[in-house]
Amino acid sequence: MWTYNFNIDYSKYYNENVILIREYQWFYRGEQKEEIPWSYGKLIDITVPRKETNYESTIIIQLHNSHVICSTTSDLIKYVKMDKTETTKKNYKILQNYIVKKTNHDIYCKIYNYLKYDYIDI
Repeated sequence: MWTYNFNIDYSKYYNENVILIREYQWFYRGEQKEEIPWSYGKLIDITVPRKETNYESTIIIQLHNSHVICSTTSDLIKYVKMDKTETTKKNYKILQNYIVKKTNHDIYCKIYNYLKYDYIDI
């Protein structure tokens, strides 16, 4: 279960791409049972846990390439990861000439492929 950390300022992660991995993968949409193990989108808000909500927080994201808002309580979340893949790849491309000059293009391509995903736990 993901827990809110009062020592972290989550507002710095707002409008960043995040992945929510759920603890329980099966949800009911009407009478139909569906497997939805994760959600991907922009982080909108993380509510502060309160006594009235059994000390759980809610993570609100806007699903990728849509206007759908998804709210999930922290007791249903295994972990939350911020997706830094695009930023890492952009920074790596800036260094392309230097890396190719010092090594060769094959090594540059192998490292680039290794940097397929870059996630940070929040």
